[in-house]
Amino acid sequence: MVTEREVQTAVLMMFLGAAGLAAVSYATVAADVPTFASPYSMTVAAPLTDNFSISTAIAICPVLFLLWSIPLFARAPAIPIRSLVLAAVVWGCGLAWLGTWWREGVQRYGVVHLGALLALNLAVGGVLFWFVRRGRRAPAFANSYAFHWLLFAWLAWGAFPWLGEGI
Repeated sequence: MVTEREVQTAVLMMFLGAAGLAAVSYATVAADVPTFASPYSMTVAAPLTDNFSISTAIAICPVLFLLWSIPLFARAPAIPIRSLVLAAVVWGCGLAWLGTWWREGVQRYGVVHLGALLALNLAVGGVLFWFVRRGRRAPAFANSYAFHWLLFAWLAWGAFPWLGEGI
């Protein structure tokens, strides 16, 4: 049974995680031009091109994290199947995104930049898979929370980097 204190801690962690995601969302567009440290993730950069305010664009991933992860507010220990599907879709689409934009990205930003983004994409996919395996053996709130936070941080920061002409 989950105590009230444990639920309060989970709620605090969720909102602190959302604040961290807001910082990650800001970091992706903090530089004047896309760089490895600030790759202009399309999940944040695209709303900016549609005349959304920076605060609205930065709030998208944290709000999605809170809405998607509602079971974590009650300290749910297992990673739900829908989250596994989302992670697989985001990972696969992220790799397809890099493959589709590879040539143009190399011309604009160089092979080192694109190689680093690809390596990061593969590494995040590996860490998410590790969280899934660990969660299957011993479900725990901390593991599920880390999985979900990393998934949304990756979505906010670099799963779909801007590789075209300047913004």
